[in-house]
Amino acid sequence: MNSTLRPVVPFIATSAFVIATLAWPGGSAVAAASFSDDFEVGNMSRWTSTSGLTVQTVVAHGGTFAARSTTSVAWASKTLLDVTSDAEVSLWFRFGSRQSPVWLTRLRTAANGNLMKVMVDNGGKLVYRNDVTGVTRTSDRVVTNGDPWHHLQVRVTVAGTNGHVQISLDGSPVAGLDRVESLGTAPIGRLEIGNRPTGKTYDLALDDVVLADLAAASAPQPPGDVTVGSAGPGDVEVSWSPPTSGPAPASYSVYRDNAQVGRVDAPATSFTDTLRAESPGICTA
Repeated sequence: MNSTLRPVVPFIATSAFVIATLAWPGGSAVAAASFSDDFEVGNMSRWTSTSGLTVQTVVAHGGTFAARSTTSVAWASKTLLDVTSDAEVSLWFRFGSRQSPVWLTRLRTAANGNLMKVMVDNGGKLVYRNDVTGVTRTSDRVVTNGDPWHHLQVRVTVAGTNGHVQISLDGSPVAGLDRVESLGTAPIGRLEIGNRPTGKTYDLALDDVVLADLAAASAPQPPGDVTVGSAGPGDVEVSWSPPTSGPAPASYSVYRDNAQVGRVDAPATSFTDTLRAESPGICTA
């Protein structure tokens, strides 16, 4: 539910051993996350299998480390602990350069069947491919190279002919990539990031990857007593109290304007935002 307007944006509590970073355009929500990787462990050990992607410190979004590839074939795959029929993938990406189409993320079934993927085409436009029906849909949204980083959110519901795909880029829905169409009936069981096709030329960095299970029965509760104060010129300090019910959070994600600006591990209950929010936000559950 929504509560009092605040000068900075929502806090979302996280549960179990991973972050819940669900902030879909038009409203925020909370969900138990099945998997997350901010690459701050300095390697690709959280993934089931990888090829070509390396963890480095030259470019990063939310911390010190990010995954990066400057080779044609570079990807990582994660087999989820539990399958789900309703999930959101959230990730940040940055092209240093790109001279060819490049995959960003892909969802597959537990049996490794193809469900869907999101990519950037040769002209830089964001593209969604339904791997079940074999239909590719190209948007008018152009992905730029260099800074700033781009935030991709992909919500996928597997429900036979009532399947639903919603894609957002940098906090706003992408026109033409909100589709109700068949994605089969096999639930989501694997998450992939990066590019699999050969013969591609690009420099791609990926960071703050999360798959949130929207079908999970147990969801973390929002923190309480959110307060905002000055932490110095141009800085804002936000503090809160832990949830009083539900699963104990392992960490908290901080959002400004529907974009994640930081994360702190429990039991910490404060965060300093060094870029003051210009517009009001909402503390949501």
